[in-house]
Amino acid sequence: MVEDDQVAAPVAGLSLRRLHDLKAWQMDAVSAAFSRHMSGQEPRKSGAFLEGFLSGGSEVILQDLPLLQLMDAWICELEEQDFIESLPLLRRSLSGFDGVSRRRLLERIKQGQKHAAQESAPGVDDNPAFLEALPLLYQILGIEPGGRA
Repeated sequence: MVEDDQVAAPVAGLSLRRLHDLKAWQMDAVSAAFSRHMSGQEPRKSGAFLEGFLSGGSEVILQDLPLLQLMDAWICELEEQDFIESLPLLRRSLSGFDGVSRRRLLERIKQGQKHAAQESAPGVDDNPAFLEALPLLYQILGIEPGGRA
């Protein structure tokens, strides 16, 4: 179903995630399929795919680091205009997460950024690009910096 272009986008998204959950596909195959469905698609279709992919609640992405890294890599690779056009679908896909889960998601992303920065350049506490984007991430996730959702 993931590779069939006739399948509804939410079904393809959920199918891909289930293939990953069951370890039926290797992460590189999951990543390639995710990229194919998310990159170069009209926002409505890619948004529906992402909603299906993330269905099942916030714990899906909070507990599965490879999935979180996959989404992070996809977002980081977007060109500026594509990123701007993707914001509504990201917001819609994450809107089902409660405030605590959105905050935990942001903290997981921040931890991953710090870990990556320390591996590539010891002594670097924060990624400047991430810090610059942080206010926008708070807005997308619907939480106040240092506050509550």
